[in-house]
Amino acid sequence: MKLTILVPCFNECSTINEILSRVEACSYQPKEIIVVDDCSTDGTRDILRKRPARYSEQIIFYEKNQGKGAALRAGIAAATGDIIMGLRGIEWTNLRTKARESCAFLSDFGFRCGLRFGIRDG
Repeated sequence: MKLTILVPCFNECSTINEILSRVEACSYQPKEIIVVDDCSTDGTRDILRKRPARYSEQIIFYEKNQGKGAALRAGIAAATGDIIMGLRGIEWTNLRTKARESCAFLSDFGFRCGLRFGIRDG
């Protein structure tokens, strides 16, 4: 099953690269990452535009701030995954807890889910 990770963001210039690096490091495959920039004004848009194109990543830019709900709806509409996980920019530090909560939720519907996390230097 393909995993879609939605990252709605607004004014995350100081954290967006770290957020996306951590999301990309998620070893689950296949996965896609959809970033929805909600008309950031702090340079986040410039950072996202300068990112090298990646096959598994899509970036959507809003020209008017519409809020997190609209950003999530846009990401869901663009998603091709069987499982969709919404992740706010500030939640990247808590990705492990978010994933555990998602697995607990899925298990209530009969899905089997396992998690393995680790940090590898080098």
